[in-house]
Amino acid sequence: MGDDVNNFLAHYGVVGMKWGKRNSRPKDKSSESRSLRKQSATNLQNYIWDKTKDENLFGETMTKDQYDKLSTGREHIAKNTTLNRMTTNPKAVKAGQLYVSRLPEDAAFYRAALPAIGPQNVGKTGAGLKRYKDDYHELEFKTVKKLSSPSEKERFDAFVEILNEPSIKIGKKEPMTGREYLKKTGYAPLFSKKLSTQEFGFATYQSFIAGQGNQDYPINTAYFNKIREKGFNALPDDYDRGKLTKAPMILLDPEGTTKVTSVRRLTVDEINKAQRELEVT
Repeated sequence: MGDDVNNFLAHYGVVGMKWGKRNSRPKDKSSESRSLRKQSATNLQNYIWDKTKDENLFGETMTKDQYDKLSTGREHIAKNTTLNRMTTNPKAVKAGQLYVSRLPEDAAFYRAALPAIGPQNVGKTGAGLKRYKDDYHELEFKTVKKLSSPSEKERFDAFVEILNEPSIKIGKKEPMTGREYLKKTGYAPLFSKKLSTQEFGFATYQSFIAGQGNQDYPINTAYFNKIREKGFNALPDDYDRGKLTKAPMILLDPEGTTKVTSVRRLTVDEINKAQRELEVT
C-alpha cells in the first residue's frame, strides 16, 4: 500500500484521539470464524488501496489553473443535523478541534477503519481481529446552531495569509510568519526559487492539509485561529474529502455548536462486519 497508507496512518494517529490507559476489564472478543475475520481484513485493505491509489487533491503541488477553479461557495450545515465521531475516549470530545462525519457512509468508513489503523496497530494489518487493543466508541452529536465553513478558495487564501503574518507561536519566542516556520521545518530549498507568497502556498498547501490533524504543529493552530477570526465555526477536512470519505468535517467550536446525544461502545464483531461492508469499486 506504500506511501499513501503511511500518510494515511500519520494523519489518523493525530485527529484528536486520546490514547490513554483504560480500566482493567475483560476484553471483548470476536465470535466470528477466522475466515470471516480474514475477509474483513482483506476488504478494508482493498478499500483503502482503491481510494488512495490516485493522486492527492491537487497533486504534489497546486497550480494557478487549479486555484482559479476552486469553489467560492461557502458550506453550511443546518441546526439539528446529526454528526458522528469514533474515539477511544468518549469523555474527551470538547478539547480543541473535533473531527466528525456528517454522512452515514463516512461514519461507516470510520467505524471500520479507525480501530484497525490507530497507532496501536501501526506495522500490522490491524483489521479483522479477534480483539482490538482499545475500546472504540461511536458518538452521535446534534448541531445546536448552524455551522458555516469557508469556500475552497477562502481556505487556501487563509493559508496564504498566515504565511505572511507573524502568527506562529513556539514557546516564549517571538511569533514568526508561516514562511519562516516552514523554512525551519523542511522547506528551505523552496526559498532559493524566489517564489511569491501565493506560489509558495501552491507548493506547500497539499502537505499542509495532509498534516492538518496534528495538534502539535503550531502552524495548524495559527490556521484554525485564522479561520475562526473570519467568522467560521467549521472546516471541511480536505485531506480526506472526496477520497477516503465524501464530506468529513472539522468542528472549530464543538462546545458552542454541538451536543452529544448518544455514546455507544462498538463490539469487535461490529467493527469487523463494518470492514466487510465497505464497498470496493
